Amino acid sequence: FCPSRMLCKINENKSVSVNYIKDHNHTCQFKDTEHQHIPPSVKDKIEKWLDLGASVDHIHKDLREGRDARENRKNNNNILKKHAITKRHIREIARKMKLNHREDRKDAESIFYNVQNLQMEPYDPVL
Repeated sequence: FCPSRMLCKINENKSVSVNYIKDHNHTCQFKDTEHQHIPPSVKDKIEKWLDLGASVDHIHKDLREGRDARENRKNNNNILKKHAITKRHIREIARKMKLNHREDRKDAESIFYNVQNLQMEPYDPVL
């Protein structure tokens, strides 16, 4: 029995009262992630990639493979919401940002930004 729920009640004066219990007494399964929102940190990361001109395929592949979080490589069994993000989710974020689908940009500013981000990670892959 999971206590997580939302109870809504319409009062006599037409006001609505809501009792929301977000806690679970069990571990959530991967199938439950489809009902969860994209975490703000992941959404911000997607928006940054889109600003740099990364393609939807490139962003999707990076999120799926977990290349954005090298410090979590030991935790390969930990499936997160970001691993279940579809290309449709990414295109929707791009649409909301009013960006057109573009190929990866290879300009100096984009490369500098990517290298700078990689150097700030605990595992610095830049040689």
